[in-house]
Amino acid sequence: MSNLNVPSRNSEGAAPSEHPSKFRISFKGDTGEWEIYNKATKEKSRVPSEKFVFMPLIRTSGASGYYQPAQMGYWSNEIQDSRSEVLEVMGNDKSVFVKGLWKQIKEKCNERNISFIANLYVAIKVDGAYAIAVIELKTTALVAFGDFSKSLITLTGKSNAVYNTAVKVGGLTPKKNGSVNYVVPTFVAVPVSEGGMIESGKLADTCISFLEAYFEGSPEAEQQAQAPVQQQQPQAQQQVPTQQQPQQQPAQTPAQASSQVANQNFAQTAAQQVPTKEDMAMMYGEGGVDLGSDDDLPF
Repeated sequence: MSNLNVPSRNSEGAAPSEHPSKFRISFKGDTGEWEIYNKATKEKSRVPSEKFVFMPLIRTSGASGYYQPAQMGYWSNEIQDSRSEVLEVMGNDKSVFVKGLWKQIKEKCNERNISFIANLYVAIKVDGAYAIAVIELKTTALVAFGDFSKSLITLTGKSNAVYNTAVKVGGLTPKKNGSVNYVVPTFVAVPVSEGGMIESGKLADTCISFLEAYFEGSPEAEQQAQAPVQQQQPQAQQQVPTQQQPQQQPAQTPAQASSQVANQNFAQTAAQQVPTKEDMAMMYGEGGVDLGSDDDLPF
């Protein structure tokens, strides 16, 4: 695997021994909710889209899905560039389903309802404390987040703008494909408090340190990153038009401890790391969402 294409800002220089994410989160197109999987309690819950606020830190990509006829969930390793890095897609029984570049395995994956995903590492607030989660973005939610990222670049003139703001779903657009009804999220920027900026910067350091070890081939890091969540339960399938082959850029630079640091140190290095429409993905406990923050900001 290649090294992580971002500079490390971890002052301690040591990679976490465990995967830093405490929750895995996905957008549910059938209801417009966020589904939260708490790794500690192994419980799932759902949160209304308007109640969930997060701050993007860094992004990798992979593949995941659930195939109802076989009652099998699928997941893969994490990669940075789908054009040159191999995906190894495995079932929840740990058997290898397919291995290769995404363009080589895409058709076979589609047959099993396995989608290309973005693993968006984010900072969230749980009971007043900041924590790391991974949002699994796929299909229309992935495209919507890509559109949002591009709109921020146009609005601010900063190529890494999405990593310097909090985000939430501002609206849901009903769609229909044949007999299947689903909703498409519209993401909006949310103001970030000074404390939120500082804490998310620290969490970004932790993510970078872990992923550097992962992409260098650390057995412990790979085992932690590839460990599947729970086998997903069957759900109403969101049928959407087939997306164009993702053209993934290297992993993105993180949210910075302050907007000044971000602008001065990362504006140029992020210039070639803008999320595209194609490559722009259970889970934190009900009642755990804390929308309060210093200065009465939601993050």
